[in-house]
Amino acid sequence: MSVWNTIKSWFRSEADGAQDWSRDLQRDWSADLDRKESDLRATPTEKLESLQDQISDSSSVFDELRDKIEAASDPEVVGVAEDAAADLGADDLDLDVDAYGDLDAAGDRQASSEDGAD
Repeated sequence: MSVWNTIKSWFRSEADGAQDWSRDLQRDWSADLDRKESDLRATPTEKLESLQDQISDSSSVFDELRDKIEAASDPEVVGVAEDAAADLGADDLDLDVDAYGDLDAAGDRQASSEDGAD
């Protein structure tokens, strides 16, 4: 009978875990639904303010990335940019600097003998 009691206790613990997971999922979905409903009831002014808040939140991420790139004063700027992009979740980012050729101080592409320019 001890095997049967062990099996019953295991099923009870799994059921408790499933109920907790279900409650968490229901709470998250309810919060998401409430947020969507409030967005539907929002006035145009409130919608504009919400969009501005979202833009300011996302622009701070870009500001951090820009600051990391500008702070790098050594030739390893590409490595810093790749690290910053990885921090943001862009795992497949491929920064192929050679594809852009040589750039002058203003950022314009310089003509080279490979381009056919003399």
